[in-house]
Amino acid sequence: MRQILIAACACLASHACMGQKIQWESGEDLAFLKGQKELAVEYDYSAITVKGEREADYLKMQREELNKDEKGEGDAFVDEWTRARTSKYQPHFEKEFNKRIEDSALQVKPGSGTAKYTLIIITNDMALGKGSAFGKKPAEVDFTLRFVESANRDKVLAQGKLEDVKGEVKAPKGSGFIPGAGGVMSMTAHVMNKEYSNRIAESYEKTGLALAKYISKKL
Repeated sequence: MRQILIAACACLASHACMGQKIQWESGEDLAFLKGQKELAVEYDYSAITVKGEREADYLKMQREELNKDEKGEGDAFVDEWTRARTSKYQPHFEKEFNKRIEDSALQVKPGSGTAKYTLIIITNDMALGKGSAFGKKPAEVDFTLRFVESANRDKVLAQGKLEDVKGEVKAPKGSGFIPGAGGVMSMTAHVMNKEYSNRIAESYEKTGLALAKYISKKL
């Protein structure tokens, strides 16, 4: 059973939707990436809003409201809000991109000092969704994808947007037909989906998939 659960978690972590499309504002041919072996990646969280509300205001309200219900719960929520960026969101994007890119010579690397170009992932508006037993709704996140020269950050080579990227932890399609594993995968997905940061992490994963597919097609 333990081995099945480990396999289920691995499958869930790799599950992503194939239909997300990037709306390009400039540089959509991405010709500058041809022949490149690495692409630096950075994350910009400075523009985040939560359903149109300023991030700072939202977190202040959440901390106060949740601490009223149970002491320390609001503080834990705010701590996870920041910690999940490096523990979940960024790894989900990078792993999915590097796995799905067809030209395996091109890999995204955070903090790369040798990459000629840098991808800046800007997180914009988000909705956390729901994952409770009384109803569920996927997270939705808006992203801006900006490619710049690493040595000249003011030179934007391409920019596009992904809007309403839905994030929800689901058991992989067809897993119900795996003897002894389908139920475990479904239950694991249900438990993981209760945590908002897992839902948002799925949105980052789908963004990695969408960009990897687009670059593979173009290059």
